[in-house]
Amino acid sequence: MIDVHAHLCPLPFIDQAEKRMNPPYPLRIARLLDRLPSMTDPEMRLRAMDEQDIEKSILSLAAVNIWPWNPQKAVELSRIANETLKEVCNRYPERFLALGTVPLESPMEAAKELEYTVVTLGFPGVMVGANIQGQPLDEQVFTDFWETADRLGAIVFIHPAEIHGITSLNNFGLRPVLGYLFDTSIAVARLALSGHLELYPHVHIIIPHLGGVLPFVLNRLDRGYEIHEETRHIEVHAPSHYLTNGNVYYDTVSLHRPALLATLETVGVQQLLFGSDSPHTTGGTPEEICSALKSLGLSPEEELLVLKGNANNLFKL
Repeated sequence: MIDVHAHLCPLPFIDQAEKRMNPPYPLRIARLLDRLPSMTDPEMRLRAMDEQDIEKSILSLAAVNIWPWNPQKAVELSRIANETLKEVCNRYPERFLALGTVPLESPMEAAKELEYTVVTLGFPGVMVGANIQGQPLDEQVFTDFWETADRLGAIVFIHPAEIHGITSLNNFGLRPVLGYLFDTSIAVARLALSGHLELYPHVHIIIPHLGGVLPFVLNRLDRGYEIHEETRHIEVHAPSHYLTNGNVYYDTVSLHRPALLATLETVGVQQLLFGSDSPHTTGGTPEEICSALKSLGLSPEEELLVLKGNANNLFKL
């Protein structure tokens, strides 16, 4: 299997973050690092991968955009994060590949870091937050980033970020288990409706957690596109045109068989990528997710596509 959704925070990066920020992370991130030792230890991660029959993991930093850095520190730490992830990949080239991070808090610098990450470090793309301090990714301020991503044919993994203004998510652990799904869903729906997915057709988008709620509301999005006049001045197709084509992928971080079936029937087997969100387990362990996939009744060829074939093609492995 190839796991496209796996987080790592290398200790050299954490050391540099601690020197620049006090405290270096929000309390909940610090707790995660304490609770999940394999978040910082690549050798521990390798042992887990061997036990889980995962051949290769596509590493990404643990949701870098949700950390409250000022723009200048975000620029510095993005470069450090990318170079430390590259060092891990260089030590274990057969087991790890990485998606970089960019300081979208400073959009012009984010485009430069994307170029460095893809051209110099050889990463296939980056992970970004679904919003940047409350700003949607389709806002004009991020144009340089999207133009660069399109020119490079980069992969952009849109990960949930800090959610602003919805205080009802503050209780019962709803922010990660429910709010995150809406965060990415809103971000990608806006990219479709704003014309970004039309303007930048060479960008490959990965949406985690089975695409949030998008597969379940795709017809409603299309109906809204037909009804609301504010989309008429934009020369774009209905959202389903973009969200079911070959440039938008969905990872399998879910154990709910009806949800897996709904996404499978909505977008097709070639748009599904095996992902686990390791070392997090909210969406299930790799073994549980693999078992859920096997319950779908896929042919051996289709199952192989989801477990590794689609990732092989997308990441050019």
